[in-house]
Amino acid sequence: MCCDEDTSVWQLDEGCTASVLYEIFSWLSGEELARVGAVCRLWRRSASEPALWRRLLLRCNSADTEATRALRDVITDPSQWRQEYVNAHAPWVTVGGLQVGSGYVLQHAALSPDGSRLAITTDDATLFIWELLEEAWKESWQCDLGALRGWASAARSDWAECSSRLLVAGACALVDVATRWELLVFDFDEQCKGHMKSRARCGAGAAGCWARSDGSCFLSLEPALLTPGLSYTTVWLNAATQETDSEYTGVRTRLLRIFNEDNAHVLQTLVMDDSSDDMVPSTSRGVTYVHATRWYSGHFVSEQSDQRLLLASWGNKNRGGLSAWSIPTSLKRVEARSGGGLADRFAARREQRRDPPPDPPPPTEEELRALCDPPKATCDLCSRPLGIVEHPGRKCVWVTTSSGAVYCVHIPTLEPLQVLIPAQLTLHTDSFSHYVQPAASTHYVATPAGSLSGAVHVWSTTCRSHAQPPLRAPAPAVAALLPARPAPALLPAHPAPALLVVAGDTVHMWRNRATIQSAPDTY
Repeated sequence: MCCDEDTSVWQLDEGCTASVLYEIFSWLSGEELARVGAVCRLWRRSASEPALWRRLLLRCNSADTEATRALRDVITDPSQWRQEYVNAHAPWVTVGGLQVGSGYVLQHAALSPDGSRLAITTDDATLFIWELLEEAWKESWQCDLGALRGWASAARSDWAECSSRLLVAGACALVDVATRWELLVFDFDEQCKGHMKSRARCGAGAAGCWARSDGSCFLSLEPALLTPGLSYTTVWLNAATQETDSEYTGVRTRLLRIFNEDNAHVLQTLVMDDSSDDMVPSTSRGVTYVHATRWYSGHFVSEQSDQRLLLASWGNKNRGGLSAWSIPTSLKRVEARSGGGLADRFAARREQRRDPPPDPPPPTEEELRALCDPPKATCDLCSRPLGIVEHPGRKCVWVTTSSGAVYCVHIPTLEPLQVLIPAQLTLHTDSFSHYVQPAASTHYVATPAGSLSGAVHVWSTTCRSHAQPPLRAPAPAVAALLPARPAPALLPAHPAPALLVVAGDTVHMWRNRATIQSAPDTY
């Protein structure tokens, strides 16, 4: 037994061993640091030093010192640094897949906000609804939209944030599929059976989106070509049901006209909160990026909020970008006015049909611009957008482009905050460019590579490290799905984040091997 005067300076918790280990461990990688932490209790305590994991996480981060300082202000829990590093660098493994059926080519898929239902659309206009029952996905309902509405294909689906309603867009058969699309609203009961509540005409491409989080109304877009090289898009606000409380309440209202710059097409739309009032003033894009991706809003949009922000992605062969407009989300009252008696109006209408006035000449570009609504903000991108998704924090969006780069764009200023470039770029051509659906959660951003590739790219939103799942889908990947909110888990048996990839006739599942890290004082 040693006396106090014989105790070495290298012993006990306050000895020099911890200082020496700290200097040595600072040279190790994250995998090596986790491995040496299993040697003994003292090494485990030293390897759990938050400063080591913070240094590793910031080492792979951008060189923006202001962003690094902002990240230190956001992460206040010391043990969170190791958790963030593990979340960013843990590998992805395959855990199975959902075989929808042979002969189907999946076009799109959408997860319900609570992660319990999955809507899948196919190229033959079939809508599938899968439900998470007893820790397994099971098909609960399907609908042949070709037989129901005469559709040629079902292109997209979108769940309302605060209701059980689903918005489905598809091309109609026996017409010009480039211009004649349709939107359907389905309401699902407790038995997961869908009931069609409303339908609206729309154009190809953006089609439409939900206007309110409660699913009470949605937007539909109709493009119009006046002359070669001169076109515009009309945005309509539609009621989700034909059931109105008053006969004076309309079911459709025109909101605005969008001038199509360089005859570009509106590709996809989102309606978001106009967060101009609670913006964090900053002169650095890195600081704004940290606050936009780390801050999480758990509240829903107030039902009394009548002003929202319409975000539209647009593009053609040469360019692309995003534009934003402030829009109301309440239907206007119908006002009908008539002049004179019925007989006089009937006679005037008959005379007009007998000798109709000549068609007016098409407007010039200046006249058409004057009739359209200018955007509140615009962001030019390097190439055409292929997909767009809202970040759970509701302060930014992620945009996948045909060049392979993924942009983080701030809301509402539309300022590009970050550009993510995969390690292996997939060269897109005009013939291979198609819509893809990216996904974003509080920790990850995932997107299909596009260009008829089965590859999927995943980034960490904290340090922007790139990780590609080990298995490529055998068919072109068209959509990636991540749970926007952490609960409930998509895979209850595996509480780690799950990634769903839609490719061919299968929904592939990957799981991140990140584990929950304990605080150092619990060792």
